[in-house]
Amino acid sequence: MPLPGLGVGNSNPGLIIGIDALAPRDVLAEVWSVNNSPHTILLRWNGSAWKRIAFPYAAGIPTPLVPDGHGGIWFTVDTGNPPVLSLWFVHDSGGQWTKTAVPSWHGEQPDIFYMSSIPGTRSIWATGDLADSGVGEAILKYGP
Repeated sequence: MPLPGLGVGNSNPGLIIGIDALAPRDVLAEVWSVNNSPHTILLRWNGSAWKRIAFPYAAGIPTPLVPDGHGGIWFTVDTGNPPVLSLWFVHDSGGQWTKTAVPSWHGEQPDIFYMSSIPGTRSIWATGDLADSGVGEAILKYGP
């Protein structure tokens, strides 16, 4: 299935790094492109065509998309510039976006690698790494 023109040039048009079906005719894809700033582009498939969707945060999305079980999605975004980055849990439910800081432990936010929705709720589990402090892994639960 062809993707829409992303307007990011031909030298490196993008890499699909996440895809998730919310319903039979509602699929979201996350495209990462070095030629775009921010580097993340979100696409939605409506059963017949892909369309680029507006994303309200100037940020990169370092984690795959996770459905919330109610037609919405979870993922994380990072804002700022290295070495000072802030990581946020982001939720979209019917076009209503919310952003909440990933909690820190002794001043360090874990790098989130995986997330999974909790069936029957609007919550998620997330795992990450507290590499800077040498503590190791982190497991987080987030959601209303």
